[in-house]
Amino acid sequence: QRIVLSAAVVYNLGAHYAVEGRWDDAAGVVRQLIEIDGEAMLAHQLDGIVLSARGRVDEAVRALERAHRLDPRSPLPLQEMAYVN
Repeated sequence: QRIVLSAAVVYNLGAHYAVEGRWDDAAGVVRQLIEIDGEAMLAHQLDGIVLSARGRVDEAVRALERAHRLDPRSPLPLQEMAYVN
């Protein structure tokens, strides 16, 4: 039997993996999250965080820019962009 998870549950799992430094696991969850809701700002923000941590700076910036376009009133993507190394 297949369990369908909400975007919020999947986001929380991805954020947990990111906090734990489990970047490969977090990246897999981000892919699922974007499949569930590709227009969710938080999905692209988390994608940017994970990509940055994995050293994929250009892709991280693109993901965070997409997050900002999806919700221009949120300061979160811009704050994360300040940490992209």
